[in-house]
Amino acid sequence: MKIIINPGHWNLIKGHPDSGASGTLVDGVRVMERDRTGVIARLVANLLPALGVDVELYPYPDDGFLPELDAIGTHARNEQVALLCAIHCDASPGSGGRSGASAYFDQTKPGSQEVGAALSAAIAASMGIPDLGSIVQYMTGVCGGNPNCTLSIHRLSRAGDGLPGVLSILVECGYVDNANDAATLQRHPQLAAQGIVNGLQQYFNLSPAIIVPDPDYAVYAAATIVNPTFHQMLQNAGSPAYDEVDDCYQVCLDNGVNPAVALAFFALESNYGTDPGAVDFKNWGNLSDPDTGQLLSYDAWALGLRDWCNHFRLPPYSTENLNTISQIVPVYRPSSASGTIDGYNRYIMSLHDLIKGWQAQAVAM
Repeated sequence: MKIIINPGHWNLIKGHPDSGASGTLVDGVRVMERDRTGVIARLVANLLPALGVDVELYPYPDDGFLPELDAIGTHARNEQVALLCAIHCDASPGSGGRSGASAYFDQTKPGSQEVGAALSAAIAASMGIPDLGSIVQYMTGVCGGNPNCTLSIHRLSRAGDGLPGVLSILVECGYVDNANDAATLQRHPQLAAQGIVNGLQQYFNLSPAIIVPDPDYAVYAAATIVNPTFHQMLQNAGSPAYDEVDDCYQVCLDNGVNPAVALAFFALESNYGTDPGAVDFKNWGNLSDPDTGQLLSYDAWALGLRDWCNHFRLPPYSTENLNTISQIVPVYRPSSASGTIDGYNRYIMSLHDLIKGWQAQAVAM
């Protein structure tokens, strides 16, 4: 399932940038709608993949691409997404005393009002502000209330030109000119993002899914870190395996294993062998005897690593063709993953972040 997240006001209107609403001061900084929608949209895009959602930010904030406002609905229809969700922060006329979350729906689309209600309620609950509900939006100043002339994301994502329409909604995550709402938006934008994710999870009945990072590193692959980096990480960690560092790196190469993946598992499973009792077992990845369930013990770290390198050539990894980090973690069942989807995803992303960090460090050296 694919959802397009549209950060409000990251577009052009008749060729000119759209600045959005200007709000109150928080911590000496004026809260600007355009800035907050970009932050919230990126947070939502980071959270949704854990629920099995393919997410596109259109446009991507800060990348310099600003489409015309009318292009957003057309793009969603071309992509035939499950939902086009535009993220905004409201501004109230007058004194700026109004507070709350709301959602503007397209009365011509089944489901638009319902997804709006789910999102409005979830954003309000997460941010601790009133729920103003799902509201039908006409551009009364332009069309006099004509239901066929409403917000462009609704109007341009309706069926036409031989393509079906797509579900659309515009959410307002509080008021930038309300002191309470603005403070939450400025200091804790993750609350608005989590509310949006919660609302989408409720409406689409989404279940957590295993994250597949990009790239999703494979165990059996060419080395993505060099021996000096492998050395440095074990030395910096004060690893008891450092005395065997060259042997360990060579074991990975001899067995066709990416040393970065092996090192990342070593880091998470026993803090590079520095966890209490780890040195007594010299068990690189906390492998257990399949018959007794007891932790295996080795005479050398390189021997434990050799077993770990070959562990993923055994069933069920071999029979189910499981080789990448996201594929093997749920079967590997590291104790730190707690046997839950959320635990697996934290573990997967921790491995991924370690490897990416080492690669970036090597490039900088």
